[in-house]
Amino acid sequence: MHLSCGRPQRLRTDTGRELVAALSAVHVQDGRPWLVAELRALDGRHAQLATLTERTRVRFYVTAAVLTLIGIFAMRWNVVIGGQLFSKSFLGYTTYKVGFATREGLLPALLVLLLPLGILAVLVKLLPPWTSAETPS
Repeated sequence: MHLSCGRPQRLRTDTGRELVAALSAVHVQDGRPWLVAELRALDGRHAQLATLTERTRVRFYVTAAVLTLIGIFAMRWNVVIGGQLFSKSFLGYTTYKVGFATREGLLPALLVLLLPLGILAVLVKLLPPWTSAETPS
């Protein structure tokens, strides 16, 4: 394994802290290089490029969660529906049209998707997961 390092670059965050960014290439035995990026703070604290508000962080979390779910459902669609489009003997290719209100259509799929949220809402109403805030007297 061979390591070649680039020249470190100094960066300044929006709060004025100095960071050092370096790119390195690690050459392994099979000949393919791996690119390694490093970001360090000069004062030894956590290297953070920007300070985000609570609302912005929550938006990032929700966006990441939604994109993850879309990726999972797209992969499942590809495997399940895509696997059914080919016959076992590979003699022909079939098509699949999604019905709306059929037994395996879009409406039942959306209902099954929303069912856990409905159950969660009912359980939160019946069994609140938090204690009520007591006012000091």
